[in-house]
Amino acid sequence: MKELIKLETALLAKEKGFKTKTVTTKFTNDYLLGGKNVMINETCISLWMCELQKWLREVHNINVFVVACYIGEDKHRYSYYITNPLDTDSDGSEALTYEEALADALDECLQIVPETVA
Repeated sequence: MKELIKLETALLAKEKGFKTKTVTTKFTNDYLLGGKNVMINETCISLWMCELQKWLREVHNINVFVVACYIGEDKHRYSYYITNPLDTDSDGSEALTYEEALADALDECLQIVPETVA
């Protein structure tokens, strides 16, 4: 399975206060943070990314949109657009898959999330 989510992304999400809400995403989160004792698949990674995307939207008012960019003859790439209350909206480079574009966007979003207050 291709690694869509890097360890650094999972660590940064945890540092910023992201907590998983379902058993599936908890196991995935544990795996991403180095707990290699569980088997996960691409569906688990996708669910984790969706939960992180929802957390960014609901807690930090950061919205991520992934869109298909058609480049002709049934070929396309995916790109993302981020809106946030800090007015640092941005768009990302093209990726071959929706999941790659979303992973790139989530990485970028976590960079603008403020540090959590203990």
